[in-house]
Amino acid sequence: MDVVRSARQSATAPFAIVVAVFIALAIAAGVWHASQPIASATTRTQSVAATATSLGPDAGDRNSEILAAHLGTAEATHGH
Repeated sequence: MDVVRSARQSATAPFAIVVAVFIALAIAAGVWHASQPIASATTRTQSVAATATSLGPDAGDRNSEILAAHLGTAEATHGH
């Protein structure tokens, strides 16, 4: 009877060690992830969301063309 009992214990011991190692790794990964600074993600988001505050060199020409196109269509269809 002791032989059967010792065989069962020795068969589950390696499995228990592997499970304990995986649990320890999961806890360590969670602690490491929680300790990472949040600023890196925020900085990345802010740089993507930044907008230009000055006009490009050809902005005046493009705006003139767009306005001329709109005015031309409005004058051609005005009243009809």
